[in-house]
Amino acid sequence: MKSATLSTCPLGWLEQKPNGCGWGTFTWIGKLSPDGNTVEFDFLDVSGGNANGHMHQSVFTIIDANHHTEDWTHMSPNDKPAPAHIDLVRAK
Repeated sequence: MKSATLSTCPLGWLEQKPNGCGWGTFTWIGKLSPDGNTVEFDFLDVSGGNANGHMHQSVFTIIDANHHTEDWTHMSPNDKPAPAHIDLVRAK
């Protein structure tokens, strides 16, 4: 697994994350909601080309200790969004 670089900036966190599938290195900015239950990452830049599109945004929302949601948006090379919503609940 490749490591990521995480640093702070005035708007939130900056993360550079090498992608293991050959799509290049993505730069994201992350923001935490005031209540601390939601973390949102927005795409800033990619090196290595955009032939396959890119992961444009991800949002993680903590509902409680046993439940969270994830919202992901992949952007195609022609800027067409493909959203996905995942609702995860811990098995009892």
